[in-house]
Amino acid sequence: MASFEEEFTTVDLKETTRSAALSNDLSWKISTAIKAAAKTPFYEVSSDIGTSLEQTIRASVAESLRSSDTISKREKKTFTVRQKINPGARGLQLAVAGYRKYSRSVFLHYIDYLFVEYRSTTFGLRKKRRNLPRPIGDIHTNRIPLNIPLFRLLYWNLESESSLVYTETEYQNLPKVTHPDRVTFEELHESISLPLPFRPAHPTLYALSNIAFPLHWVDRKGPWTREELEEIELEEADGSAWWYQHGPGRKHKG
Repeated sequence: MASFEEEFTTVDLKETTRSAALSNDLSWKISTAIKAAAKTPFYEVSSDIGTSLEQTIRASVAESLRSSDTISKREKKTFTVRQKINPGARGLQLAVAGYRKYSRSVFLHYIDYLFVEYRSTTFGLRKKRRNLPRPIGDIHTNRIPLNIPLFRLLYWNLESESSLVYTETEYQNLPKVTHPDRVTFEELHESISLPLPFRPAHPTLYALSNIAFPLHWVDRKGPWTREELEEIELEEADGSAWWYQHGPGRKHKG
């Protein structure tokens, strides 16, 4: 038994899938459609938006499949050769690690969206972050269910744990994989047969918003000072209920 480590160019399936699914400005098209359909003050969308989004997504994906490129990466792999050469074998013996063809079907389960705004309360000065729409218990109202097939990827994978021994002549006659670092795309028309996960294994948009956006508007990072933002808040509060009950407006009462 012998082991060898070599560096190869392989397919980056995650980035290739992301590139094919989100090309042709699809993210912008989806964001624009949701922004136009969301109704203030809670930013909820109607149930029929999924139908229009599905048409947009299918058209965009069909176009991207005709021009999508494979995103590759360099990685090191260790190969283990366990084959024995028969006694009396003549000529050069080659231990070959083979490629196997795989396929991956890509479905779109749902679209997650979130509006983040800063709003002052009726009797407050400081603007606070609000994530909308708000979930109702365990139900995330900001998820638009779709459950549609997108495409299928066909790709080659180098089997590092499988090896066969060939003579030099036998090896020359073997079929070769011409472009093992490329992906082939196919349209996908099959329906979803297995239940998709209800809870994703990554943070929700609510959690990401709480990390990315500070609770108070004046704590935002940028080319300004906290004092400047506080002054803006005070100017905007002029004439409000807070202004007359807790702010400078109290001096002019009576």
